[in-house]
Amino acid sequence: MSIEYVPYQELNFSKWDRCIDTAYNREIYAYSWFLNSVTNHWDALIENDYEKVMPLPVSSFMGKSFIYQPMMAPELGIFSSEPVHKNTINKFISLVFEKYKYAELPFNKFLETNLSFAKHKLKQSFDLDLISPYQKTFANFTNEVKRKIRFAEDSGFFISKGLVPNQMLRFHRDIKIPFPKKFNNPFYSKLRRLISLSIQNSAGESFGVYTHENNLCSFGFIIKTNDRIVLYLVASDNFGLKKNSTWFLIDHIIRVYSERNITLRFEPFKFHHINNYPKITLNYKKKSLKYQYNIFTSFGAKKYHYPVFYNKHIPWYFKQ
Repeated sequence: MSIEYVPYQELNFSKWDRCIDTAYNREIYAYSWFLNSVTNHWDALIENDYEKVMPLPVSSFMGKSFIYQPMMAPELGIFSSEPVHKNTINKFISLVFEKYKYAELPFNKFLETNLSFAKHKLKQSFDLDLISPYQKTFANFTNEVKRKIRFAEDSGFFISKGLVPNQMLRFHRDIKIPFPKKFNNPFYSKLRRLISLSIQNSAGESFGVYTHENNLCSFGFIIKTNDRIVLYLVASDNFGLKKNSTWFLIDHIIRVYSERNITLRFEPFKFHHINNYPKITLNYKKKSLKYQYNIFTSFGAKKYHYPVFYNKHIPWYFKQ
């Protein structure tokens, strides 16, 4: 077994993406075009001729380099066509920790890891199997979800596909009040690039919820692979939140993709805008994520945990 540290400029992206395509634990976040969109720089650990690969998002602060978990690519790890033995996983992690004083290594749920090997924190995500007919999936919604969907339907909403990236980002930016961000700040630049590349790679699809006056009040953007859909970005304005357009939107996506051998992934992202807590609320992030957890499970999604290994906590000011 030969594991090498390969800097970005020496990576063979064709071999890299072929490895991700055939990986038993394939994740959309690990494709080269996705990583190029959401990180400023990434290197990799590679075993033999791209038999196993591990992306390493690299950043630096005052001359100190560190590996971090990208906000926009939550589940990474080692990707391989065959299940990865725990000893191999430990070897990959050890090599990173030897090179970097500060490192966060997010894995995915398909990697059977030895959690006692290193310090770690567990994060939550949610999956909903869509292979059943819609009515069977709908029966597992909570009564509150069913009530909210009926209320939204009575409000006269309709859904249209094909929103362009700038339309979605402008809508998202405008509702991030009372602390609006510049349209061209680093986050929105990455998000615009990711949405555009997802659409170019036939992996992205957008859904807009409109009022009967033809005003956009909510939108959702999904990113697809052969066996998974990631609900990547959801945003509703105050009117949409009041009229339950988010629930209407998620229900529509479930309807469209039901009876397929596919899983709908709900990622709790802090850049979703699906609640009306003001940003100045105490513990806003914690409350927002908890609200997302409640929404996702109310649609019948199953919670799972994935580990983020680390050697030392990355100081908050490194990530600014």
